[in-house]
Amino acid sequence: MLIFHWRQGADFFNEKKYWHAHEAWEQGWKTLPPLQKLHVQAMIQVAAVFHLLNLGRQRPAVSLARSVIEKLESVERQGGLAPTEARIVIPGAEGAMLSLLEALEKGESWQEIASGLRAQVQFGGDSSPGSC
Repeated sequence: MLIFHWRQGADFFNEKKYWHAHEAWEQGWKTLPPLQKLHVQAMIQVAAVFHLLNLGRQRPAVSLARSVIEKLESVERQGGLAPTEARIVIPGAEGAMLSLLEALEKGESWQEIASGLRAQVQFGGDSSPGSC
C-alpha cells in the first residue's frame, strides 16, 4: 500500500499538484527505518516547499528548503539508502533547493526550478522509474 501512495504522490508531483503529492507521501512514512524515513521526509518537504511558494508563503518555504538540504546531506553522510530499499526519487532535488534559495534571495522566479523536477519511485536499487 505504501508503494501505491508513493506512485500516486509522484504522479501528483509531476502534475504540479504539490499539496496532493505531500499528502500521498505522508501515508506510512513514519513506519520506515530511520534513514529511509529521513529520505522520504525530505521528499515530502520538497513538495511542501513548492506548495508554500504557490501560496505566496516564501519565508516558510525558505526554511523548509533548508531543512530538505540538511536531511538529504544527513542521509548521504550516513551512507545513503541501501540498494535494496524502495524510494521516492526527485533527481536533482538538493541542487534545486540550493538554486531555489539563491533565486528567492535575488527576487527571481522559482517556477522554472520547479518545472525541471520530476518525481519517481525506484525499487531495489534499479534507477529506472517504477521498476521492480
